[in-house]
Formats: sequence, C-alpha cells, structure tokens
Amino acid sequence: MSRLGLNPQALYHGAQLAAAVLIGYFVAVVLGLPERFWVVITVLIVMRADSGSTLDAGWDRVQGTVAGAVVGLLGVYLQYLGANGVVVTLLTISGLAFASAAVPLLRSAAVAALIILGAGELAGYSLVQVALMRVLQIGIGVGVCVALVLATSQVSTRTRLKAGCAVLLGRLALQMQTYGSRAAPTPAQAQASSAAVRSALLRLATLAGSADRQFPWSRAAAAPLHAGRHRRMAELTSRVVQDSATLNRVLTLLRADNEAHLAHEAAGAAGVALGSVAATLASGGRPDLGALRRLSLRRADPARANTSLLAAPLRLLLDDLHQLCASVGDRSTP
Repeated sequence: MSRLGLNPQALYHGAQLAAAVLIGYFVAVVLGLPERFWVVITVLIVMRADSGSTLDAGWDRVQGTVAGAVVGLLGVYLQYLGANGVVVTLLTISGLAFASAAVPLLRSAAVAALIILGAGELAGYSLVQVALMRVLQIGIGVGVCVALVLATSQVSTRTRLKAGCAVLLGRLALQMQTYGSRAAPTPAQAQASSAAVRSALLRLATLAGSADRQFPWSRAAAAPLHAGRHRRMAELTSRVVQDSATLNRVLTLLRADNEAHLAHEAAGAAGVALGSVAATLASGGRPDLGALRRLSLRRADPARANTSLLAAPLRLLLDDLHQLCASVGDRSTP
C-alpha cells in the first residue's frame, strides 16, 4: 500500500472525494436536473484527488470556478443577443486562460466558463435556461465540496503545519543526537536526504499559505486573515534547517582539527534543543533551550579560534528556534 502512495491521509482524502462525487450526483437527481454529471465535474475541479489539498487551499479554486461561471453566463447572454457562439466562446476561454497565468485564482475559471458556454439547447429548455441550470449545477458541486470537507475534516491546516514542522525538527534532532556514531552518508544518500528535506519544506510552505487563507467560517475565524503568521512559521523552520546544515559543516571542521569533544558537545546541545522544540510544536509545553544557550555563550571566546567558530551557528540556531516557538504562541485555535 505504501509503495502506491496509499497512506492513511491519502486514503482519507480519496474517500472524501468519492463521497463528494456521489453526494453531488444524488443532489442533482433529487432536484431533477438534466446533465447531472456537470455537478460531478465541478466536484473534481474544486476538490481534486490530492491528499495535500485542503479546504483553505481550495478556496482559490472555488472563487475561480464561481468567477468562470459568471463570465460564462455573460457570454451566453451575448449569444442570446445575437453574437456568434464560436467567437464568443473562443475569445472568452482564451482570455481567461491568458489571465490565469498572471492571476492564479482564475486557473479553474476557464473550465467553468467552458461548461456554461458549451451549453446547447435541450428539449423543453432555451439556451439561457440550460446555461442557468449549469450555473446551478456548478453551485451544487462547490457547495457539496465545502460542506463535506467542513463536516469531515479530521485536523485543521494549522495543526497539520505544526505537526509537519515537528516531524522535520525531530529528524534534525535525531541527526544531531547520533552525530559521530553514524557512518558518513554516501553522495547518493546525501542527495536523497537533501531532496526529501526540500520536498518537506515545500509541503510546509503550501500548508502555511493555506492556513493564512482560512475561510471566514473556518475554525480559526478569530485569527486575522492574511496575517502571515503561518508563513512565518514555515520560513523559520526552513531557517532552522539551514542553521543545522551550517552547524553540521562546522562540526565536521572541528573533528578534522582534532576537536571531536567540542563537536560532540555542540551536537548534543543542538539535538536536545531541536527535540524539545519539536515536542513543543507537537504537544505544547515549554521548550528547553538552556543547554544550547549556555553553550553558545560559553563558546563565544575570541581567544580560541575553534570555540569562536562554533559561536555563530549556535547563536543562529538558538535565535531561530526561539522565534519559531514565539510564532506558535498565538491565540488561534490549533
């Protein structure tokens, strides 16, 4: 299962998407709407089969879909007034496609507009009536997605962000705590590890953007919108990763200069601090940065080149860990 990428989170989101498809179609049947699969298509546009997608991240797709439906309806009205249908459709869709390159919100607008503009006459319905029914079907699809995710969301985007930061810091802590007792990685292993870290940071940045674009009616509605505090959390986590990499390089230099005891002392203090902050992000509490703080102050001795070399990366790591803990300590609901 894991080889296929079917982790519990992916399976859960897949179940959400399948349920949204079935519920949307059922609602269209109950309302007696023709061409019911337009509801299903809207569900697939808005929700998408991506376990990394969130309700907040889908807000852009919701707005784009609604905007596309409105533009499409205006295009149908122009056709009703006598404009050439093919010309109106091509100009509208190409214009929205061009605009989507500059405005990400409009990426789903062209598809929604095409759904409306592609409306043909059905028996017993005029062109405008068919277009209005498709607008209704798009609205049903959007509403089903929003309602289902709100009703079945297991954890908030903010909680997922904090958990992701905690996992990444926990890995860094383990690397520091096992410093000197593990074999040096091969170039291939180092490259794979770097790629995994970059991928994790990219996911955190995506989650942070979602958490800063919360729906007005979501669970963290009390937090100011676009405050950027979650992006700040992801940025600080990225800085901690960079600080750890810098410290690792300094530790390697110390070992080469026969200062292994200094390297082990610094790695141990950094590992304790990283692990403590990871635990704070995961379950709350106060982090233990005392050992790292004492070591960073003690090593700031200009008379000794090696200890002076350690001071800067230790202070950078300490400062960024402190700021990361401060960024988590807000009043928004986790």
